[in-house]
Parts: sequence; structure tokens; C-alpha cells
Amino acid sequence: LEAYMYCNAPLHGYLATMYVKV
Repeated sequence: LEAYMYCNAPLHGYLATMYVKV
């Protein structure tokens, strides 16, 4: 999941960061 979020970071950096934080 982390890798997936990091991959999407460029698209939704803010959302991805929030998701990873949670």
C-alpha cells in the first residue's frame, strides 16, 4: 500500500501524504 501511495504521490501528493500518515 505504501508503495502504491508513493506512486500516486505525484498525482495526489496531498491526499497520498494524508493516507500514508493515517
